[in-house]
Amino acid sequence: LLVAGVAVITFVTTNYRQSADANEAVSDRKAAIMAVCQETNQKIRLISDYYMRPQVQNKMEERTQDLKSVVSPAKGVAVSNDFFPGWISTAFVCVYLWLGGKEVVEGNLQIGAFLATINAVKDIGDSFKDIFSSFLDVSKAIGPIRKATGLLNLPTCLPQLKTVNRQRRRFTKEILTPKEIKELRLSSGLC
Repeated sequence: LLVAGVAVITFVTTNYRQSADANEAVSDRKAAIMAVCQETNQKIRLISDYYMRPQVQNKMEERTQDLKSVVSPAKGVAVSNDFFPGWISTAFVCVYLWLGGKEVVEGNLQIGAFLATINAVKDIGDSFKDIFSSFLDVSKAIGPIRKATGLLNLPTCLPQLKTVNRQRRRFTKEILTPKEIKELRLSSGLC
């Protein structure tokens, strides 16, 4: 069990960056395609009036080809991520078949215990597969969460806006007297 845990953790840590980069590249290319679609939708009359449909089509085809070029490596990473836990489970069952079978032949282990242990090892492998897929799902969410956190932690211009607002208020108070303010209110219908 410890070996399976170490193998899964090692696989995830070594393949995390490759998986994250592949998913990031795919999402960037999809965003580029969406940008072309949105721009085309917003400017469809202009595109139509100036006969620019071939240029827009070429741009869309370029973006689609870019997406195709990064989808294949991303799919390869996804397939290896899907198959790895099954390989680990199968490897452990094979190792136990070899070691346990030798013990059964030598008479040190009963056949019933051997068969029950094989099922237990298989079930443990399936549990590792579930844990591994959950870990991959969590790792897929890390990138978007990191981006959202970065956006939320950007510096704001609130202090500058506050200073400008105070200057405007001070300027308004200096220019308008209470009598002028009353006349403005009466002319605007507020009082």
